[in-house]
Amino acid sequence: MQDEVIVSVPAGEICPGSLLGIMGPSGCGKTTFLDVLSSSVNGLSVDGQVYIEEMGVNKSFLNYLPLLRKQVGFVHQDDSLFSMLTVQETLTLIASLKAVNSGLEVSQLSIESAVNDTIHLLGLAAVADSLVGVGGINDHVKKKSRPVKNRRVKGSSKSYQYRSSKGSVRISGGERKRLAIGCELVTCERSSTCSPLHNHHQLQSDSNEEAVRLLVADEPTSGLDSHQALRVVRVLKEVSRLRGVATVCTLHQPRSSIFELFDSLLLLTPLGRPAFYGPREAALPYFAALGYECPFLTNPAEFLIDLVSLDLDSREGLAASKKRVRGLVEAFEASQAPLKAVSIPLRSHARPSRWRSPLRLCVASVGRFGLLLRRALTQVLRDSAVNTARMAVYAALALLVGSVYGPATLVKAGFTAESVSNRVNVIANAAINVAMLSMIKTLQVYQRERVVVDRERPQGLYSAGKYLLAKACAELPGDALAAAVFGALLHRQAGLHCHMDRFVLVLSLLSGTCSSLGLALGALFKGDVALAAEPALMVMYVVVGSVGPAGSGGRCGR
Repeated sequence: MQDEVIVSVPAGEICPGSLLGIMGPSGCGKTTFLDVLSSSVNGLSVDGQVYIEEMGVNKSFLNYLPLLRKQVGFVHQDDSLFSMLTVQETLTLIASLKAVNSGLEVSQLSIESAVNDTIHLLGLAAVADSLVGVGGINDHVKKKSRPVKNRRVKGSSKSYQYRSSKGSVRISGGERKRLAIGCELVTCERSSTCSPLHNHHQLQSDSNEEAVRLLVADEPTSGLDSHQALRVVRVLKEVSRLRGVATVCTLHQPRSSIFELFDSLLLLTPLGRPAFYGPREAALPYFAALGYECPFLTNPAEFLIDLVSLDLDSREGLAASKKRVRGLVEAFEASQAPLKAVSIPLRSHARPSRWRSPLRLCVASVGRFGLLLRRALTQVLRDSAVNTARMAVYAALALLVGSVYGPATLVKAGFTAESVSNRVNVIANAAINVAMLSMIKTLQVYQRERVVVDRERPQGLYSAGKYLLAKACAELPGDALAAAVFGALLHRQAGLHCHMDRFVLVLSLLSGTCSSLGLALGALFKGDVALAAEPALMVMYVVVGSVGPAGSGGRCGR
C-alpha cells in the first residue's frame, strides 16, 4: 500500500516574537502540520530537518521530539478544562505541576506571581475567581455583578483587581480559549522575585528551561463571535511580543482586522502544498502579479481562501478550480529560492541533566499526587447539583424497591417460598442498582476528564497511574456514602432481618468495586466504546452471579 503525502511545506523560519497564521480550506492539512510542529506525530511518518539556533547545526526532526515536547505548547481546538475549578485554581495547579516536574526549588510566592502575571496578560482578572464550567452551558447561566476586590501577592508590589464570583458564574467561550492559552504559557522561575511578564531576561535564562518557546494554536477562534475571536488573536499577538514566544495558529474565517495581526502567512491548498508563504503584507501583491487581484472592499482572508478552494458544485467548476490551484502551487514553488530548514527557536539541552536524589524524586512524586488529589476532590465536592441529584435517585430507588418487596411480604408471610423469593429479589435489585449506577457515573465523569488528561500527560506533568489513584481516592468515598444511604433506606423500608451495618457495608464495598471497574473501562476504551462495553460487562456479571442473587442473598435473607 502506497503512502499518501498529507502535507508538504517549504523550508522557512518561525522567529521569536512573531505570529504565523496558517490558512486554507478544510482538509488541506493545517491540523496535521500543527501536530508535526507540536511533536504529536503518532501514526505519522515525518521527514524533515530542524535547525536549532543556539547549536548552529541541522538535525533530523525525530531526534528532537523530546526537546519539542518540553518547549512547545499546543492549544487544542477542543478547550476542555476541569469545570469545577476557578480560573485562578486552574493556572495555579498547572504552574505547580510544572514546577514539581522541573526539579527546581520554586517557592509558592513565585507560583502565585507567575499565575497572577499570566491572568493579567490574558485579560482574565475580572473572572479569576469564576468557575470554568462546561462549554455550552454559559448561555443560560445568569451573570451577577460582584464587588471588585484588590488582591496583592505577598511580598510583591503588584496588585490585581479580581471580581469575586466563585460558584455563581461560568466563564465565556472567549475566556475559556484565553485560559487554555494560559495553561500552556504559565511557568515560574527559581527566584521568588521574578515575573514572567516583566522580567523578560529571566524568561530566557537557563533557569527556566521548561518555558514554552513555540506556541501552537489549532483554530483558537472556532465557536466565537468576531469580537471574541479578535480578542483571542490579540492575546496571541501580545504573548508573542512580550514573552518572545514564536506563535503559530490556524484560522478558518478570520476577519480583516485579525488578518492584519499576522506577521507572516502560510496559505495551504487542498493538495497539501502551499500557494504562498512569506510576510503577510506581501501576499496580496504576490497574487496580484499572478493575475488574481483582491477586489475592492473585500476581506483579504476570504479572498485568499476562495482562491485556493475547490468548486464542488459542478464538474466543470471542479476541473477549473483544480487547474487554478495546481497553477498557484507550481508558481509558488518555482518562485522559491533554496532556504535553510525550518528554524524553530528552541533551547538546546547542551548542559547535563540535573541529578535528583531518590528522596527528592519521592517528594516530587508525593507532591504530584497531592496536587492531583486536591483537584479531584474539588471537582467532586463542588458539584453540589450532581451530588444532590445522585442522593435523591438512590433514595427514591431504595424506597421504591422497599415498597414493592416491603414488610407486608417479608415479615407476615414468614419463611415461605414466596418470602424467600422476595428477599432474594430485594438483594438482587440492591446489588444490580448500586453496581450499575456507580459504574455509569464513574464512566461519564472519566470520559469528560480524559480529554484534558490526554493533553497534560504528554507534557510529563504526571503519569496515568497517579491520576487514576487520585481519582479513585476522591470518588470512592462519595460512592460508598451513596450506597450506604441506599442500603440503610432499603433495609428499613423492606424490613430485612439481617444486620443493617453488614448490609450497608456489603453495598458500599460493591459500589467502590464497580466504580474502580468503571475507571478501568474508561482507561481501556475511549468515548462511546466504554459506555457500550459497560452494560455488556454488567449483564455478564449478573448471569454468572458475581452481581445478583447467586451467592449473595442466602445469609442476608435469613
